[in-house]
Amino acid sequence: MKFLYRYGNFLLHIIHNEYDAMESYRRAQTIYQNKISKKGNAMPINEQTIFGENSASAIVIISATSSRIGTVIHANEDIETVLGFKRQELIGRNVTQIIPRPIAKVHDKLVQRYFETAKPNVIEIKRNLLASNKEGYLKEIELIVKVFPQVNEKIVFVGFIQRHDRFEDMEHVKPEFEKLDKNYILTDVDGNITNVTEGLNYELGLNAKFFQYTDSIF
Repeated sequence: MKFLYRYGNFLLHIIHNEYDAMESYRRAQTIYQNKISKKGNAMPINEQTIFGENSASAIVIISATSSRIGTVIHANEDIETVLGFKRQELIGRNVTQIIPRPIAKVHDKLVQRYFETAKPNVIEIKRNLLASNKEGYLKEIELIVKVFPQVNEKIVFVGFIQRHDRFEDMEHVKPEFEKLDKNYILTDVDGNITNVTEGLNYELGLNAKFFQYTDSIF
């Protein structure tokens, strides 16, 4: 397992082969999880056991140091299927590109908190969330985040993302409304609309571009 981590570091930092480096990290993580599962007699947690063996997941990998947080260092091609971004459009930029604005504002602070405390409040947990696609519309997703500590005070976060059509923990709707499309409006703390689902563009003409304003205008 240590060899795989070190080999991953070599591939990433010396050879600059991000794809094979992340595969090496994942293999190391699988070995670790299998060891944990044998001790605790539990099923190892990974994207296949949660999303299903045949489920393709978008993968976004970000790095974090004490001075720079949230830079995307790798994304696979499935990110275009899920959120419309080509992988080249995300690599080298902050992961907040795919996060709705009210959440994006505090995301770096949340990562920084983990960097300082190492408390795994959201690590290895499947969560239903809203992401922002390339056009700025909200998309329902399922997300699992894994963490790979690195040398030189660096942490790598690997996010496995899959589209999700319905939030399981939402209140059950009345039968007469079940066939209707579900749409969402997201606001900031002051009540300003920041993001909407694409269905509201079709139904009400609320284009995502209407809400791509800067905070300075308020």
